Amino acid sequence: MAARLKPDEELVDAAYVSVDHVLTAAQHGIKLTGPLPPDSGWQARDPDAFDIRNFTIDWDHRHVTCPDGKQSRYWRETHSRDQLPIIQVTFRLPDCTPCPDRARCTRSERNARAMTFRPREQFEAQQHIRADQATDSWKEHYALRAGVEGTMAQESSHCDVHRARYRGLARTHLQHVLTATALNLVRTDAWLSGIPPAGAWTSRLTRLHGTLTAAM
Repeated sequence: MAARLKPDEELVDAAYVSVDHVLTAAQHGIKLTGPLPPDSGWQARDPDAFDIRNFTIDWDHRHVTCPDGKQSRYWRETHSRDQLPIIQVTFRLPDCTPCPDRARCTRSERNARAMTFRPREQFEAQQHIRADQATDSWKEHYALRAGVEGTMAQESSHCDVHRARYRGLARTHLQHVLTATALNLVRTDAWLSGIPPAGAWTSRLTRLHGTLTAAM
């Protein structure tokens, strides 16, 4: 920070990841890596249904073609509730009503298929990120984040790092430095003593149940 050097990559949790954040970070030469939320539509969760990946988007002519070859009739560029640019597309009712694959496409009994997606740059980045994070190489690389989460959890539970004991940036910074030093000493002692790292957090009731089961 003192040298004002920006990182090449940042490993963050899901709360900090969106396709817009990824693209903005890339403009500054930073690779933002974290789990992008999956498609929330029911079609994306059903392997037999048609989600957005089964459709062909013609960005130049502003229409979408469904898996059965029917083209959309309505293309509207607007904004979401969060003021993010989105595109809304609707298909023709005469095409959707008699379609043999209607049940794989929409659960509406009366309306034609409709969909909402991001503009081209955000959409293509979104699809690329979701495909990449499903690979083993991405998961192995992102596993480095687990060490960060473990450190933060230990700082929070043992050192109360979320609470500033003093006023002013200088004193707060000193508190953080001393906390990190103490945590390093604790971890070094645990390593020298052969104490394995703690696993996933379990409730007291679960631990008590395990103890009673072992005693029986």
